[in-house]
Amino acid sequence: MYTLEYRYKRPNNRWTSWRIESEHSDRFEAVRSLGQHVSKFETLSVRVVRYKDTNAQTIAEYKFNAL
Repeated sequence: MYTLEYRYKRPNNRWTSWRIESEHSDRFEAVRSLGQHVSKFETLSVRVVRYKDTNAQTIAEYKFNAL
């Protein structure tokens, strides 16, 4: 199981905690979904994480910073 998670910067310049956006059974489907999420926030991080038991492995990550 692969999980797409996101977080964003608050107005006080601090990151929120990671939040689950969607879950996918296929790795490539999860990575493809990274590009389908457009944020309403100025600064955003999105990642695909694979959870296995108590270990978490980051498969892909995208960071967007507005100018």
